[in-house]
Amino acid sequence: MMMEHELWDAPLVVLANKQDDPQAASMREITEHLQLFSLSSRNWYIIDTRATHPDASEANLYAALDWLVEVLLMPAAKRQEKAKQDHKERVRGAKS
Repeated sequence: MMMEHELWDAPLVVLANKQDDPQAASMREITEHLQLFSLSSRNWYIIDTRATHPDASEANLYAALDWLVEVLLMPAAKRQEKAKQDHKERVRGAKS
């Protein structure tokens, strides 16, 4: 889906659920498996979630939706600039 022309500017939110399970893949492993670092011109966000957590704010679902709304409300040019800046910061963080 990420290669579909119609979705070239669609932001991507990855909900890494079950992060309270000791056997869950780490955020880094999920990011690498999905090759998210290769999405240099797309807005993407990965967040650890625990969907069944009794406190919705602790489940991180709202945080993911907040990010998505924030990005979707940006003008397209600003969204692209944010994607490029976020990519630079992620690459820097991955190297350290």
